[in-house]
Order: sequence, then structure tokens, then C-alpha cells
Amino acid sequence: MRGRRRFGKAEFDVLAGRLTVDGKKVELDRSGLAILKRLVAAGGQPVAKTDLMAAGWRGRAAHENSLAKAISAAMLAFALAACAGTNLASYEEDDFPACFIDHGAWAGEPRTTRYVEDSFHELDRHFVPFIDAVERSAREAADKPRGDWGALFEPLHIEAGANIVRLGRLLPRMERATDIAPMISQMDERQIWWPRGGRHTEYLRVAIAEEVVNHQNSSEHMARFLTRLSEAEALLLDLRSGDASLDAPARLHEIALALPDDWDAALFGFRRVIFDRPNMPVGESLSERLQFRVRRICEAYSTCGGEGNHCGGGGGGSDGLTGEPMEAPPSL
Repeated sequence: MRGRRRFGKAEFDVLAGRLTVDGKKVELDRSGLAILKRLVAAGGQPVAKTDLMAAGWRGRAAHENSLAKAISAAMLAFALAACAGTNLASYEEDDFPACFIDHGAWAGEPRTTRYVEDSFHELDRHFVPFIDAVERSAREAADKPRGDWGALFEPLHIEAGANIVRLGRLLPRMERATDIAPMISQMDERQIWWPRGGRHTEYLRVAIAEEVVNHQNSSEHMARFLTRLSEAEALLLDLRSGDASLDAPARLHEIALALPDDWDAALFGFRRVIFDRPNMPVGESLSERLQFRVRRICEAYSTCGGEGNHCGGGGGGSDGLTGEPMEAPPSL
């Protein structure tokens, strides 16, 4: 019963007694957690009501009604966690300068954390089916006339663009295929460019990208994944438009077979950055880290006006604001 157990979008950390759905914690009382542990220990086998009551109340008097209430409460908490979320478009449409009034304190608010977590889940839900569809279509194209390739690959090229936009909720200035190459360069150099303008989402994405480059070898994995994604998108465009060579489906199939491993490595880095571990030390939670980074960017802009590299004492390391100098936020 040691370790973690997954079922659908839910994950149960047995040792920590922590249940999450889509990365969001499900609040259960002591009896609910004990019942869940007993069910997990059974490994899918039926468990008698008496055993569940014994696990949930440990020698205390309990009735079947108590068990029914505990299970109902657990199901409700599970459902609320599954349904809770942030309207991504609504959050992005909020129009306020990143450094105005509170100098970036908004980045530490629960709504911001939920936006980042939900953006991750939105991307994860769509990307794996996309990889599978690309691999399958590239394989099928070998048996289709070249004139049919456009209709076969057009939806996949559109979906590739949609996934780039979804990725752009977690990384700055990622809105179209041409934006991938600059981000690869930043990941390779472990230096993230200044935010452009004063939009809060731009600052947030710069902060997330800085977290990625500062987490072990996550920037290397991210650069490799983005390179593979860029290659896939370019081939899909050629296949859609009719400009592809005869060996394009085979090359796309090869890329699609390699993409899952690259995505898993990038995904691992995102997970380590975005989702807090149990008993996270003070100052290391996602909300605290994002708030610190956004405030540091605001302070650097206030000090240097967005002029030049390494403004704000960044130096040559990845902790500094580096790369292209951009216009300062209008509020400063």
C-alpha cells in the first residue's frame, strides 16, 4: 500500500493521506481518509461494511448510517474538486497592469495559482491525444494517395496551433509556431526575456519560465520537447498545404514516436514547478515563488526602466532578468 495510487484524474498519496483531483486537493475528514486507505489496500476487491466501519472509526461506535454519510461527504468533496477551476479566458481578460498598486502581489493570490494549475491540466488533456492522432495519421498516410494528405493533416495542423496557444499560458510569448524558436533559445541559454508591456499574464508566464529554467535540468528537457514540437508542426504544415516530400509522413511518424518521451520529460518539469509537495516549507509554495518573481521584475523595471540586460542585479545567472530589453510597464 506504499506510494501513490492513481485512478482517472485522481491521485492518492497513501503515506501522506492526501487525495487530489487534477492536482487540486480534496478535503476529507479522518474517517473518510481511513476508509479510502482501506479501499486502496483491498486492491479493487470488495470490502465488507463492517471492515470499512472498523477502519473509519477504530473502536468507536459507528452505524451504517455513519458510513453512508462519510462516503457521501467524500463523493461530494471529490466532485467539487473535479468541477472547481478558473475560467482561463476570464482570468486573461482581466485588464490591470502587472506592477500597478500592489507591485505584483496579485501573483500570490489563490486565483492565480488555480489559473496556472488549470492551464497545465488543459494542455495535458489535449496534448497526449494530439500525439496519438499524429502518429496514427502519419502511419495511415503511407496507404493514401498524396492528394488526400491535405484533408488528413489539416485538422492536426490546426490542433498543433491550438496546443501552442495552450502552452503559451505557461510560457511567455508563445502564440504561434514562429514563437517556438525564440523560446528554445531562451531555454538553451537558461535566460528568460523581459516581459513585454504591462499585462499581468505576461509577467506571470515569465515567472513560470524562470522557475522552469531554475529547476535542475528542466530547461534542457523543455528545449528538446519544443524542438520536436516545432519539427512536427512544420511537417504538418507542409502536409496540409501539399508542399511535403514523399518521405514526409515517414519523418512525421518518427517524430510522433519520439514525442511522448520528450513530452513526459517536459511534463515532469512543469509538475515539479507548479504543484506543491505536502508540507512545503514556507517561502517555497507556488504562490510564494510566483509572487516573489513578479515583484522582483516590477522592482527591476522601477529601478532601471527596462533598459539593458541584467537589470536589477540579475548578472549572468538564470535568476536575473535577461535577454531583450522591452518597454517598461505603462504604470511605472
